[in-house]
Amino acid sequence: MKRFIKCCLADEFSTNEMKRILIKSDPKIMMGKPVIAGTRITVELILEKLSNGESIQQILKEHPQLDKKAIFAALDFAIWQQGSS
Repeated sequence: MKRFIKCCLADEFSTNEMKRILIKSDPKIMMGKPVIAGTRITVELILEKLSNGESIQQILKEHPQLDKKAIFAALDFAIWQQGSS
């Protein structure tokens, strides 16, 4: 079963932009780990890179298919997960 989760982003992004950013969880993609929609980049990978000291700019350079909104969506998803556990 596919699961889509809309993520709230930092206040600097408009409501329309927020609606376009989704974190997708599908058992057929990356073993069901939450990913940035349209990619195989997991929320976990983004969080690991940030926790290891990589800047948002470094992550965006390594993964040009991402944008700043996707990074914030991953962070927001992680916060949401912590609050729901």
